[in-house]
Amino acid sequence: MIVGTVTFDAIETPFGKTDKILGGAAKYIGLSAANFNVTSGIVPVVGGDFPKEYLQMIKKYDNEFKVMIVELLNSGIKTKQVSEYYDLSLSMVGRWKREYKLKSGDFSKKKELSVEAQELKDLKKEFKNVTMEREILKKAVSKIPENDVFSS
Repeated sequence: MIVGTVTFDAIETPFGKTDKILGGAAKYIGLSAANFNVTSGIVPVVGGDFPKEYLQMIKKYDNEFKVMIVELLNSGIKTKQVSEYYDLSLSMVGRWKREYKLKSGDFSKKKELSVEAQELKDLKKEFKNVTMEREILKKAVSKIPENDVFSS
């Protein structure tokens, strides 16, 4: 569980400038955790002026709620009405409707991969880890003095 700030940062580099990019400790910790394939949740600390549409990206909705929303849409209620009533973004509601169709109404199902696709995914993950380990070892070896006791 990650507890930390989520803010807007202003960044200026030789390549450009932005006054409003999502930042904060919780965001960067979450990105780092994802890089190491660690599943984590974020409890964001935000100010009162933080825009509502950004908070929706952080919210997590359970499967029951998503199914209820899609069933409302399937009953004939317009997407815009459901979106406004439940304070949800139109794109999120649309995505849930598509996922509902693809996953036969079960949002907890993950996309099933073929054996080859899963093997490729596993190999890419292993390659990434081996590459990272190699880089760490290169840096470590470069720090060892030439007249070290381990050299022959």
